[in-house]
Amino acid sequence: MKPATINATWKHLWPEDIYDDKGFTPAEIQHSKVQKGLQSAAIIGGDGFADLTTGDIDALLDCHSQSLTYADLENLTKSASEEEEEEEEEEEEETQQEREEIVDQTGLTLERLAKLCNLAK
Repeated sequence: MKPATINATWKHLWPEDIYDDKGFTPAEIQHSKVQKGLQSAAIIGGDGFADLTTGDIDALLDCHSQSLTYADLENLTKSASEEEEEEEEEEEEETQQEREEIVDQTGLTLERLAKLCNLAK
């Protein structure tokens, strides 16, 4: 959909938020929108909104203007179950390494056996 179509629709519902950007530079438009965001944040108030600065908003806009890499896209498309499986595998590897370290020490004592049993749980 064209931005003009969306603006025409929203103009009737929320006229104070529609901005006619004809004749303005992109920098002027961005500055206007950032100021509007700061005003909204001041109205909301509270933790994270009261101390919001133009630099914070500009940094957020800049990070979203960068192209995504293939690795970024893969991370975004991973399902929650895949992430949980990876975390479980990492935990299992760490536990296995701890077990091997205990056994590799100078011998198996009652104390080390207790640690192994606790790790096995």
